[in-house]
Amino acid sequence: MWELKKLSDSDYFAIGELDISRPEKIVVNASLLKDVFDRGLYEVLIEPQQHSEQTLKNFKTGSALHKYILENSTFNEEYHFGDYNPAKNTIELNKKDEEFLKAIRKECELKYPELLDEKGAEVTILGEVNGIKVKAKADKFIITGNRAYVYDLKSTSLPLQKIKKTADGRAWEVARQIREYHYDLQMYFYSLLAEEWLKAQGIYLEVIPVLVFASKVDYKVKQFMLSAETIADGEQKFNHTFNQIQAFVLNGAKAVNKFEVV
Repeated sequence: MWELKKLSDSDYFAIGELDISRPEKIVVNASLLKDVFDRGLYEVLIEPQQHSEQTLKNFKTGSALHKYILENSTFNEEYHFGDYNPAKNTIELNKKDEEFLKAIRKECELKYPELLDEKGAEVTILGEVNGIKVKAKADKFIITGNRAYVYDLKSTSLPLQKIKKTADGRAWEVARQIREYHYDLQMYFYSLLAEEWLKAQGIYLEVIPVLVFASKVDYKVKQFMLSAETIADGEQKFNHTFNQIQAFVLNGAKAVNKFEVV
């Protein structure tokens, strides 16, 4: 059964469990797929992913960015700028974070006001693909006319005013980052789940994945629609990883391949 609902981060992360002895507990999400693609399912199952201090800092800024842009009405319930106030049980953000968030919101007000209306923001899609439980928390999921749009907001270290392009005008620096961080896989997965949820409601629409990049360098924002080729790359990555997970769920640890293909 397919569901679309609002869940807190804690409730969302509580869905599913990664345990080599309990394959039936797995609920596949984009982070798991990307980790399996990078390290292989066996390594993922026996050794939890370790994040560097810088990565954790980036996660904090990224979470604050999502809240400030997509769900601003509740931002002050979770974050505050400046010195710690003991009367507030919220996360402190430094001056640089404050400048970044406010500049990005101003950019969105000018260029992409549809991101700020809080409609369809931070919604969770739950269901099954080929008998395997799946979940995704889309930054924004809306239906406009005869199309559905799935947005994902990313912070980036690229200066968006000066991104390098190929002779035919393609932003190859952005494309490289999409490949390296497996955003192509993530956006294919989100689109797949959105399409399946729509079908379960008897709605048949084209789903358009949109990446929104917010630069931590020049404080600019740009939206990028993924090309058919990029989505195809994401689909290939998805099939490669999902098939491994499916075999594990259906057949247990004996189905986990411990060898890497070179």
